[in-house]
Amino acid sequence: MLAAERGIDLRGELDSALMVPVDQLDRAIELIEELNLVVLGMEGLREDGAVVVPLIDYIADLGGIVGEWSERVRESTTDARAILQQWLGGPDLVDLVLDGLDE
Repeated sequence: MLAAERGIDLRGELDSALMVPVDQLDRAIELIEELNLVVLGMEGLREDGAVVVPLIDYIADLGGIVGEWSERVRESTTDARAILQQWLGGPDLVDLVLDGLDE
């Protein structure tokens, strides 16, 4: 079921970055794909309850993906899912940088 069919419209809620708990990232990527957004980058973060710390070993730049918009959406979300699998057991949160929110 599409996000719009569930009454979910994140466009008014999102900035160009979205911080997501790693255990919810797969679902977030699914919604990003449904909203026709492109993932430009990902950064893993660790949270200790008081402080959020960026993890230098968990940075992915997807901004070099070229092609038609639909191809960029598909490729960036596919790559984000693959990266998620590599990052399991690493970061607590992932900061996603998105494109297409102003459309």
